[in-house]
Amino acid sequence: MDHAQDGRPASTGASTSVKLEKGANSFTTNEARRRLEKAGFHDVEHLEKDFDGI
Repeated sequence: MDHAQDGRPASTGASTSVKLEKGANSFTTNEARRRLEKAGFHDVEHLEKDFDGI
């Protein structure tokens, strides 16, 4: 698990009730990386879509 700079787990601020839909929640690798880093994650690597394109 990656951590924010304060040592606590980073939070995206996103609701856990968000429904992921095939292809509707897709970002490019760079878009996803930027969003994760903005949320406090560091050294984001190995991002892959699952079989549903999420």
